Amino acid sequence: MNVISENETLIEGKWVVTDDQILSNEACKRIEWLISDILKLIRVDMSGWEKLYQDPKDKRFWLLYYPQGEMHEGWPPSLMEMTYKEAELRFNAKNK
Repeated sequence: MNVISENETLIEGKWVVTDDQILSNEACKRIEWLISDILKLIRVDMSGWEKLYQDPKDKRFWLLYYPQGEMHEGWPPSLMEMTYKEAELRFNAKNK
């Protein structure tokens, strides 16, 4: 798996439909790896659906969200870079 490169700003998970199965793509797997092993959880919104993470390496903020929230468990996930100001306004986060 790859850590987040400095020019990345969005990692979008998608469903892959094959025959009679719906599977997560490599971006979904990468996002799960990033949030479990690389990124640091900073805040969770009141609904529990949006989470703010920070990359300890470069201190960038990342929003974990589920753009297709109507789907079961909100899958697939996406990670979007946020500026400090955006993170502060949305989550009242402090840069650590």
